[in-house]
Amino acid sequence: MYNDNEIPRQWYQERARETKASFNLAIGLAATTAIFGLVAAGSLFLSNVSATAATTAAGIVSGVASRRAFKLYEQASQSFDDAAKVLLDN
Repeated sequence: MYNDNEIPRQWYQERARETKASFNLAIGLAATTAIFGLVAAGSLFLSNVSATAATTAAGIVSGVASRRAFKLYEQASQSFDDAAKVLLDN
């Protein structure tokens, strides 16, 4: 069946996978925010939207996405650190 080291190793690997997925999500949201900012800037230069609307939209999207993305990454990273501590203590 399982030996004593198998379950902690699988648990650690799952925490590592979750942390990596959260980091990738954070990077994806940051990239999406950057693309949105470029689209807003392009719309501004093409006079499709006002400067106020473009700046406001880019600021709101950037702020919300950045906070959420890095909050997710921080939580996953902390969970991974906790998992490592538990495994090292055992």
